[in-house]
Amino acid sequence: DIRLMRIDKNQYSIESSSAAIPSVRIYNTAGQVLFQDITNTISTSNFNKGIYFIELEVNQQTRREKIFVE
Repeated sequence: DIRLMRIDKNQYSIESSSAAIPSVRIYNTAGQVLFQDITNTISTSNFNKGIYFIELEVNQQTRREKIFVE
């Protein structure tokens, strides 16, 4: 199981039942990849205000969520 938790206004933490570190991709509403990394934390402080989509992948399990940057 993969969970995305908001820590504060511009920080997210990713928790997984696996010991593996997740692959993370953030897309804008046009489908362009703005961020791609293997990490447990995400900062959106450099993103413009708006709606984005996060894709998390661990051990061939994928979760997609919509986030709002304020």
